[in-house]
Amino acid sequence: MEAAATGTVCRDLDPVTWELLPSHFAPGANGAIILIADVDDFSEEHFEQFVSQLTEAESERAASYLSWLHRKQYILSHFLLRRVIGQILGKNPLDILFMEAEKKKPVLAGANQSLSFNISHAGGKILIGLNFDGEIGVDIEKEDPGFDYTAFAKEHFSDGEKRMLDLAGNDKAVKVFFKVWTRKEAWLKLTGEGLRDDLFAVDVSEDKTGAEENTLICSLEVEDYAISIATTGNPALHFYKITEA
Repeated sequence: MEAAATGTVCRDLDPVTWELLPSHFAPGANGAIILIADVDDFSEEHFEQFVSQLTEAESERAASYLSWLHRKQYILSHFLLRRVIGQILGKNPLDILFMEAEKKKPVLAGANQSLSFNISHAGGKILIGLNFDGEIGVDIEKEDPGFDYTAFAKEHFSDGEKRMLDLAGNDKAVKVFFKVWTRKEAWLKLTGEGLRDDLFAVDVSEDKTGAEENTLICSLEVEDYAISIATTGNPALHFYKITEA
């Protein structure tokens, strides 16, 4: 059965323009904001400052990572999440409180639960999504041209997704694999389900379209990274990059 993503429309986005994030960012309460950043754009001194603006629990979590890259990913993503939500809500970033909702999905505590968010990272890239109009799930993966996807796709891809690989041909199949994989991850993160045994049932092939979709999954590429964004509420997407603290 391939019905887990019923009501989902998947599409590729045309190349987007990533605007610089304004220093006093305060959008209206509508649409979805997609933020991208690279750990290499920030110095060691920056990361020391970022840690000082995390909660004690977050600082301890960051210190638990043995890999400096993973530590940077965690620090930068949580610092930026607090900073941007603080700007949107007009609050001190350290006063932003998070809690776990159903299926342990992180949400804002208090009266601002209508603003949903999600974080993903791969390599040096950080991706953050915020949605004022519904739920959101985002995923970013670094494309590996040498990755042998065949066994994984055979077990975990739907028939429609396998057709996408076949139609892509050998030269583009790996890119299609990462597109499909990020779509699945984004959908699972939007729903809060997490990884599951029947991934083939989460059909995010381009054949799944409809006029009354419940969820829209948009896919794009940035450099050699595949990105997918899953949203409900049909929000307009606004893209920003963060290159300085």
